[in-house]
Amino acid sequence: MDESQSCALEPLRQLINNLTGAVDDLEKIFSAYSLDFPSLDVPFTKSNAEDLTQTADAVKSINIIVASSYQLLSTARHPFGTLCDASSVYQLSSCLRVAENLNIPEIIRENGTHGCHVGIISQQCNMDPSKLSRILRVLASHHIFLEVSPDIFANNRVSSFFDSGKKTAMIKTNALSKYQDAVGISGYIGTFTDEVAKASTYLLENLKDENHGKGFAPEHGALQAAVNTQSNYFSWLEEPHNEYRLGRYAECIRGTSLWDAPEAILEGFNWADLPPNSTIVDVGGGTGAPLMVVASEYPHFTFIIQDREAVISQAREHWSLRRPDLPISFQVHDFFKEQPQKNAAVFLVRTICHDWPDHLAIEILRNLRQAAGDTVHIPGAELTIVPEPLLSNMGKASANVYWIDMTMQVLLNGQERTLPHHIQIMREAGWNPIRVNRCRNSHFGYLVAECVY
Repeated sequence: MDESQSCALEPLRQLINNLTGAVDDLEKIFSAYSLDFPSLDVPFTKSNAEDLTQTADAVKSINIIVASSYQLLSTARHPFGTLCDASSVYQLSSCLRVAENLNIPEIIRENGTHGCHVGIISQQCNMDPSKLSRILRVLASHHIFLEVSPDIFANNRVSSFFDSGKKTAMIKTNALSKYQDAVGISGYIGTFTDEVAKASTYLLENLKDENHGKGFAPEHGALQAAVNTQSNYFSWLEEPHNEYRLGRYAECIRGTSLWDAPEAILEGFNWADLPPNSTIVDVGGGTGAPLMVVASEYPHFTFIIQDREAVISQAREHWSLRRPDLPISFQVHDFFKEQPQKNAAVFLVRTICHDWPDHLAIEILRNLRQAAGDTVHIPGAELTIVPEPLLSNMGKASANVYWIDMTMQVLLNGQERTLPHHIQIMREAGWNPIRVNRCRNSHFGYLVAECVY
């Protein structure tokens, strides 16, 4: 082999070395606790081993494995293979939508641990078995479900993760019961493979629209063309024909808390430095999953969740089921109007500004600034040394950040923002960013700001 051939293969060898090193590091982490790494072929269960996968050191190794594996694949195979995958990935999302909507993980679970024949599955969801078999085979080929023998499918670590834990008989009686206090992320999958996917198919048409393509109005995005509405996404969700989607959306937002490890919110701000009687306001907080983590750790604070009326009713139910013992109150509030809480120590603004274009994000932040006291802070959820030859942003390991960015664009003409972009809009709204807290096991961080005087 001449020197040029050796150099051409060097990136592949570097990627393999990254993989080997990261696997070795994972082995050390799990050996230290006498635990085995979770098996792909076994259904997900809450365990010490699963918890360990979410720790900072494990996440670092797993991200290197993910980034290196995908870059290795993209480097080694013919470009046509990569482009085929990219142009057909919507088929995978469509098949996943079928599995979630038809409660396939729940059906398989109820039929034992050794797998379930597609004939039985199709009977219980009233589908053609030959069509359903092909759909499940697409998913199993991507390690979502396990085909243990021809036409017999079992849950694995991935498919079981969107098992709601509910009985299929109950879901058939009340479809929304699937998303009420569920244990899986079925609502997240349902939302992203339904209205988000539909809106995404109109991205190009929206960009080319002569009237709205260069604008940022939330009521003139790709979603409006996809579902034939003039309302923005949240108003559309609350229309009478969308009762199912609205109920599912609450579970979807709880699922977004899995973008970070649960303790990330505790590392994002120095909560212990606040006076014992401090008031924490979760602005546009949804059902308040991250706030529940803070309230569990600091029950001596006063907590308020603000959101639209339909969402607040969901939040009340969620907290009454999960943590009725914690000090929480609920307030219907439109964050585009004057902020009624004038004595808050912290306004928590998590995954809110990304929903909206700059001028509306600034309006939200300015309303908070006008209500802020002398000591208020605003932490908003937004460096690792990257081994060569990986992309500086960790490539596939960071892909979810970019999926979210495009989701915000097609739904509301919103966007994820870089740190300089965040600083810019916060200063325009009267806030002075003073600190960024990065969490080692997260692609996001927390930007802490104080009032500008």
